[in-house]
Parts: sequence; structure tokens; C-alpha cells
Amino acid sequence: MKNLILVLLLFPLIASAQVDVCALNIGNDIPEATLLDQDGQEQSLQELTKDKPTVLIFYRGGWCGYCTKHLAAIQDVKDEVEAAGYQLIGITPDHVDNLEKSVEKSKSDYPIYSDFQLQAITGFGVAWKVDDELYAKYKKDYELDLEEWSGDKHHVLPVPAVYIIKDNKVQFNYVNKEYSIRLEPETLVSLLKTL
Repeated sequence: MKNLILVLLLFPLIASAQVDVCALNIGNDIPEATLLDQDGQEQSLQELTKDKPTVLIFYRGGWCGYCTKHLAAIQDVKDEVEAAGYQLIGITPDHVDNLEKSVEKSKSDYPIYSDFQLQAITGFGVAWKVDDELYAKYKKDYELDLEEWSGDKHHVLPVPAVYIIKDNKVQFNYVNKEYSIRLEPETLVSLLKTL
């Protein structure tokens, strides 16, 4: 409940923040990126996606109620996603030590990777920087320390996004600067059946 209140309180702050991204589009090759799994082992994004069509879900972190709710909703259609021949992968700037919090809150069992070094987030063009004023407000007023969650001082979050990848190329993307509006799981399943 505290997280939900936190997210609702932060809504006007984030909605008014300048979010400027240049996301990869359909037909673009995915970038090379090294992610960390929950055991802290390096994983190549291209290797993870080269043999199986993939749904990538970029989310802001385990602290974000909208994000964990979306991850849980995607979990609910996981069987349908896999039946359509796709795998699910979550990507967050959270440090590897905080990945388990996302899993616990969303009750998801698909792989979630840390991109605290921002290789995939910047490579897909969905990164935006939290300015110093907003960062300080998060920390002071809402006890939300982005540095604690990411383990870094970059103060960068991804615009929440869903990418469908096949043969290491973008087949579809959903990127919405309004972080509370997410791709509906049923819409995702319908899309996967048409690609």
C-alpha cells in the first residue's frame, strides 16, 4: 500500500518531467548489451534472443508499483506468449542485488536482468535522466533513492517499453512516455499471433 501511495504521489512529478527519448523502431537491429542475471552472471542480450523470438519488457524498477503490476499482468499471459513461440525477458536499471524484489512483488517467473550499466536501455533509446531536483525530491520526500536501487549515480530510468524481437531485429515496439499507461497483456498476445 505504501508503494502504491508513493507512485500516486510521484505521478504529477514524473508527468511534468521532460522525457525525451529516441527509441529503436521496427526493422532496427538490437544493440549489443551485457546484462546481469539474478546470480550476477553476465549475459549477452544478443545471445539471449538470437535463437528464440523474444518479448523484452523495460521497466523502471522494483520500487515502481506500475511496473510490478505490469510484470504481474504479463505473467498472467506467459503461457499464451510461450504458446505463440516467444520467451519473456524483463530489463531494469536495478542493481542485481535488487532483482529479487521485482520477482517477489510481481510473482513473475520469467527471467529479469539488471542493466544498471544502461547498455540495453541506452541502446534501445529509452533512457531518460532524472534531473537533480527530481532526484532530491524522490529521496527526501518519498524515501526513494535511485542510487540505492541501481547501485550507481547515473540517475537514469527507462521509459517503460515493450519490444518484440525476432532474428535480433525489432518487429514491434510500444514506448509510452506516460509511465502509467502500459501495453495490455491481451494486446501483446494478439500481436504475437500476427507476427
